[in-house]
Amino acid sequence: MDRNMTNESGADLQQIRGIGPGVARRLNEAGIADAAALASAAPETVAAALQGMPIVSSERIHEWIEAARLIAPPQTSVAEENGQHYATFRLELLLDLRNDVRRTRVKHVQSGNEESWAGWAAERLLRFVGENAGLQPSPTADEVASKGQEVAEARPFEPYLHGLTVVDTQSREPRHIVRRGQPYDVRFGLALTGEGDTPGEPARMRAALYARSIGGKQRVTLGQGTAMRPMTPDLDVAFGITPDVELSPGPYRLELELDVETEDARRWPTASLREGLLYII
Repeated sequence: MDRNMTNESGADLQQIRGIGPGVARRLNEAGIADAAALASAAPETVAAALQGMPIVSSERIHEWIEAARLIAPPQTSVAEENGQHYATFRLELLLDLRNDVRRTRVKHVQSGNEESWAGWAAERLLRFVGENAGLQPSPTADEVASKGQEVAEARPFEPYLHGLTVVDTQSREPRHIVRRGQPYDVRFGLALTGEGDTPGEPARMRAALYARSIGGKQRVTLGQGTAMRPMTPDLDVAFGITPDVELSPGPYRLELELDVETEDARRWPTASLREGLLYII
């Protein structure tokens, strides 16, 4: 979709499944003129703008907001280009007249995982953030003390994946929205991280690409790819997989897994990446 498309008639919003001219007009009147505005809007704000329309439910509003975030994703930053990535969370607090927290709700934007509870619980919030961002738990005071003056061992080399991107097969431009039946490629990179020596021998790399519908438990295999490269510290491999499965319309999370095996049958730890977003219209 052309991000420069005019929004005078809500055309940008109408790219989202289920939003017609009437809903787009009501959103425009409430100051939600395009997908970027809808992506950052609170569900309560959208519900207020569409009050009185019987076809709109709370579930439908959340689906629209998720779809809008796929249409208008944040611009790629220098950190993301260097193989880093952001974990984004949405926090909502229901406050009473004294500003005491009555209910807490937090959502991990990339995965769609959501949790809510009565009142305020800082430890529970931190645990949710840590689990969904994949953070390593901080060592306890006893663990730190037990190490004493030990010299940390060099972390062995391990493969890691980065830069997962959906691209148009014709223009080669990145895009998160694809029309059903339209061909597209999924690009990503493989490198090594760690310290020490690597065998330097050729290794077979097998990558498998999956799609999981937002909120769904089952995943679909989209395609596979292989490559042979020597395992050296400066390893930097660019992969490309062309999916051969047609997905139904809706939002999906892309998941990537890669196995590395050297010629002596020694297997390296499996690398995985679960951060790509795809919307089929």
